[in-house]
Amino acid sequence: MMRIITGTAKGRHLKTLQGAEVRPTSERARETLFNILGERVAGARFLDLFAGSGSVAIEALSRGAASAVLVDVNRECVRTIRANLETTGLKRLAQVWQVSAEVALNKLLKQGAQFDMIFCDPPYDSRWLSRIVGWVDTHPQVLAPQGILIGEHHHKTPPPVTERLEVFDMRRVGETQFTFYRRKGTTSNQC
Repeated sequence: MMRIITGTAKGRHLKTLQGAEVRPTSERARETLFNILGERVAGARFLDLFAGSGSVAIEALSRGAASAVLVDVNRECVRTIRANLETTGLKRLAQVWQVSAEVALNKLLKQGAQFDMIFCDPPYDSRWLSRIVGWVDTHPQVLAPQGILIGEHHHKTPPPVTERLEVFDMRRVGETQFTFYRRKGTTSNQC
């Protein structure tokens, strides 16, 4: 079982799923990620693509994020996310969507939604990270002007490169690497 590290839901245990299709972000990696993000999480609008158990977005909400949209196509993941939101008392701050990441992004674009943080943790052996980073690159309005896109991937996989987004930081935790993107020309959100 995983737990929430800090904030309003500190210490609450989260349900997880087992199986080859699911690879939850470890507590150690989550702690490192949120230590990097620091105070910018407070008040943030957070989008979690390939949310799995929801641990990353729920950690963000526990640390003061204003809202979160959690997206996963897997029915069991969505059930687990909803149970975890209920357990942590953060359900009112979250929307849970059972659709693919691309369907969610297109729907959010039509709604005019904008996020301060977009977290993308697709299966490591897929091309999804490149697809999502490319989609955000061509639809930058979903990312707030000072917003960041965070990709989680295997450390041996090079991060995607795009035209309008730039990599401004990379951090490795064991086999995991976090790559941080922002709109080119933005300088105020160094990690």
